[in-house]
Amino acid sequence: MARDLSSSSSDPRQWGKIFNAMVQMLRSQQLKLEILSKERRVLLGRLRFQHVRWKSDVSSLEDQLSLMDAALKEAELGHNVQEAKFNLVVGMKKREAFYYRTKSECAEADMDDILQCFDLITHKSSEQKDKQEENTGEVKGMQNYGDPKSAGINKEEKRSKVLEQEIKKLNRNHENNVSRKNAEISSLLAERDFVWNQFKKMESDYTNLLKRKNIEVELAKDNIQKLEVLMENLQSSVKEKDELIKTLRADRDKIEMDMRKSTEETSRLLKELELLKSSRKASVTPVGSHPKVKLGERKFKVESNRGSRSHNLKDSDLRNNTDMGLRRCSKRNRSEDTYMSGSPMLFSSTFKVPKLRSSYAFTG
Repeated sequence: MARDLSSSSSDPRQWGKIFNAMVQMLRSQQLKLEILSKERRVLLGRLRFQHVRWKSDVSSLEDQLSLMDAALKEAELGHNVQEAKFNLVVGMKKREAFYYRTKSECAEADMDDILQCFDLITHKSSEQKDKQEENTGEVKGMQNYGDPKSAGINKEEKRSKVLEQEIKKLNRNHENNVSRKNAEISSLLAERDFVWNQFKKMESDYTNLLKRKNIEVELAKDNIQKLEVLMENLQSSVKEKDELIKTLRADRDKIEMDMRKSTEETSRLLKELELLKSSRKASVTPVGSHPKVKLGERKFKVESNRGSRSHNLKDSDLRNNTDMGLRRCSKRNRSEDTYMSGSPMLFSSTFKVPKLRSSYAFTG
């Protein structure tokens, strides 16, 4: 009979060891879950911060790109305006040059006509001089008598002198006009060259500015792509953490289910043990030992009530209650051993009633 009781009491001890091991495993899993949840919160906070910063960077880069586009459009419009002004100035200068060239050609044609007239007049004057030399004798003889032909000759000479003076004056005016027009044409050409050089310089400046803006745009696009890749990597890492947390939670739920099953099995064994004790007490226990047994039952009821009250505690209080319950169980076992040493021996010396308060504390 004592061997049967000792064997029946060894099973709850084994269940208690298994229960404690599962409690430790559950605690370690819970610690891992807490660490992973903290890491997940940190990663989420970092991801939110990075997302906000990247969003601000993207908005600032977009603003810069819009400003660059506006500056490029403005520069292009200014370039078009300058080109239009340059084309207008060049067209006006070409028109003036054409006008002055046409005027100079007309002046040259007039000068040729004047020279031809001058040659004709000189030719006629030379013929008249020859005629005058032939008739000098006759003219001298007739001067005493007042011939009217002498008066006509004097008029022709005066007229030829006036024509020569006019021709000289026209030549001087023509030379002055030609020199003035040449000076104007040279100044127009110099001004055209200056404007053309300025246009080339502006074009090169705008081309360099456009190249720099294009390089900045490419760099901004590269930065945006890098930020997008980094964001995708962080999101994938967060997804991996979430999956790991889900697996750990599933493991925890499985362990809790196993713990519930083991707790139910332990409680069932304890009930069987109590029934066995009650049956043994009814058949074997003397009258003087009933108060002691009632005292033990009262202690067991008090401990079970304590275990039922601790059922609604939080996870942090559960750990402390478990340690305190184990210490109280050890003290109770020692007190019961001392008590039973002075009482009549109803069971064997190796028999101990299992008191597993941790099973009541972790049933919830």
